[in-house]
Amino acid sequence: MKWLDQNFKRLAGIGLALVVLGGAVAVLTGPGVVRGFWTYGTGFMVVRWAAYAAGGGGVLCLLSVLVALRAHGGKAFAQAPMGVAGIVLALIVVGIPYVAALPGNPPIHDITTDIEDPPAFVDTLKLREEAKATNPAEYLGEMTRGDRHIKVTELQKQFFGDIAPVNLNIPPADAFARAAKAVRDLNWTVTAEKPDEGRIEAFDRTKWFGFVDDVVIRIRPNGDGSRVDIRSVSRVGTGDRGLNAQRIRKFIRALSA
Repeated sequence: MKWLDQNFKRLAGIGLALVVLGGAVAVLTGPGVVRGFWTYGTGFMVVRWAAYAAGGGGVLCLLSVLVALRAHGGKAFAQAPMGVAGIVLALIVVGIPYVAALPGNPPIHDITTDIEDPPAFVDTLKLREEAKATNPAEYLGEMTRGDRHIKVTELQKQFFGDIAPVNLNIPPADAFARAAKAVRDLNWTVTAEKPDEGRIEAFDRTKWFGFVDDVVIRIRPNGDGSRVDIRSVSRVGTGDRGLNAQRIRKFIRALSA
């Protein structure tokens, strides 16, 4: 205990260094995946170990602050500022991955405005094959992953009941032009525009890990107007944490605007 009383500041410095190192590694993991330095699986493993390092550093910082409290009472925080900073940073570094992994979204990755007759990919199929996408391009209303049987359509209805087709009081040609503009405004990468088929295909990347999600938009006549359907599908991963549903909502807002 005497050693701790004499060296709590050094302990705080070591702890803070571990937290900063863990945080830096975690932040750089996503760009490393995007640039092809390592795979998604390796990236997730690195993030996990970076969180362990930051957590361990946070424990050392907490210990240093507790020792300072015992030795200096009310002046402890002034005596161990690095310990306090390390605790705060550790909570951030460890907390972000934990919160991201919390349940709240279903374990599905394929969202569409038409679950009965979902839009189908055509030009994107080759891209998905070249990228070795682990998720199928065809829509599966139910699927089995390991020992889990997942009812995709039921989970979409339960969690994303607001996802629905968009009916426009304009001809299909005008609806196609409006949909194409919405895609450009959202900065998605267009892979196909087929006005004669009423089909637009594109893909979007998540910000940190650069996960690629494919999108197909279908425009059909609907009485005197048009009906627009959209489908957004992740290339890898069982769950998407609600990102595909969010993407569809953004498109619908852009289309309506």
